[in-house]
Amino acid sequence: MRGLFAAKGVLKYCPKYDNEVYVWTAGRRVIKTGSKFFWKTRSGIEHMRFTNWMKGQPNGRYRNEACVSMSTQPWYHWFDSNCNIKMCFICQTVKKVRYY
Repeated sequence: MRGLFAAKGVLKYCPKYDNEVYVWTAGRRVIKTGSKFFWKTRSGIEHMRFTNWMKGQPNGRYRNEACVSMSTQPWYHWFDSNCNIKMCFICQTVKKVRYY
């Protein structure tokens, strides 16, 4: 989460919902099963070995909650969300990123 803390200055430009900033992750629901999630990666897909779901999540409350979003406070919990909601996003990188 170090990168997310470094990006806090950028997060002020992200839309807020319920006075909180949420961001997209690369997580997606497996449509066929509906209950499993995976990470979308450069080389394809990777099953989630670690999760940080908010209590009661994923709940599939609405039929179109196929994407994984994350609250930026206080515990960085995950939610299943409608993929059409406008949010900022975070990415994972394997290389050290140089900021100018």
